[in-house]
Amino acid sequence: MGWRDLSEIGFVTVILNHVVTTGGVAGLSVRYLLMERHGVKMREMLSSSLMHFYLTSIVMIAALPFSFYYLLNNATLPKGVAIFIGIVSVIVIAGSIIGALLLFVNALRSPVLGFVGKIVNKFTRQDIHDRFERFNTSLNMGSTKLGTQPLKTLTIILIIVIEWAAAVVALGFCFDALGPVPSPGVLITGFVIGFIAGALSMVPGGFGVQEASMAGIFALLGVRFEQALLTAILFRGVYYLIPYGFSLFFYWRLLREGRNFRGKEPRREDSITA
Repeated sequence: MGWRDLSEIGFVTVILNHVVTTGGVAGLSVRYLLMERHGVKMREMLSSSLMHFYLTSIVMIAALPFSFYYLLNNATLPKGVAIFIGIVSVIVIAGSIIGALLLFVNALRSPVLGFVGKIVNKFTRQDIHDRFERFNTSLNMGSTKLGTQPLKTLTIILIIVIEWAAAVVALGFCFDALGPVPSPGVLITGFVIGFIAGALSMVPGGFGVQEASMAGIFALLGVRFEQALLTAILFRGVYYLIPYGFSLFFYWRLLREGRNFRGKEPRREDSITA
């Protein structure tokens, strides 16, 4: 694929996943439909997308313990809330470690997928063994590529870190538009905890949950609640809705290009002859 099409498809589908939280299904479906015409196979699209999702998530999760530590040391919290935060932090970190092992170690992943397949077969009476095998092949492809190209993997992680940092800077500008700007520690803590809370809620786009979580964390760290809530709402528009508007233009161009692409395809008998 050309870099232009690849970049536009990535932008459109990532923004779609931000707005419609369906476990990535919406974005992956549109991504495959747009990439298939370029000869990209399902397993190639799936393996690269899963690796991107994991690396993006792990960078955010890696910042969570530091955010909790900053919150516990700079806000007055009831003992019960502090214990709850500690438990959540341990669960999230343990989950990310288990996820990494399952993602990169085939010897652990294959038995787990086999066990899940048996459970699904028991309750649905459907044999999905072949689907799980294809899924496992896709994961092997992605993890193998990352393992054999460490420099490229580090470059990807660096770009993801820059992406998240830019989001925090955008949040700072939203604060600046409405009043005093908190310290970097406060910005990062509120952003990380609020963003993860919205993602875990499984509410479409984390609407409401993310804003309430951010506002609450910022208030605990000394920011006026009114400013914190308005800033979280403004950030929603800047980070989600405005990019979504731009993505519609790229989506329209990709669809129009797809119609032209299909129009140039040779007839079936010509293809067979060639």
